[in-house]
Amino acid sequence: MKYTVELTENGITETLELNGIIYKKEWIRRENGLFECLQKDFRAQMEEDGYAGGLVAKVEDIFDGFLAGDVDDMRDFLD
Repeated sequence: MKYTVELTENGITETLELNGIIYKKEWIRRENGLFECLQKDFRAQMEEDGYAGGLVAKVEDIFDGFLAGDVDDMRDFLD
């Protein structure tokens, strides 16, 4: 498993690689300053690939919150 968070010019990209499959969530900052995700949560993406049960629940619990927002706060702190 590999999880990465990348700060982009206008948002944040989260990538989760699990068993050779890559799931991605791209967040863009809207004019009002709020973020919008262009993809479904990791949980929903995994379910579309046939995953279910405890693994999906754990991924949802850990990675489907708004961790990207915390990373963005760090960017603001460093600027």
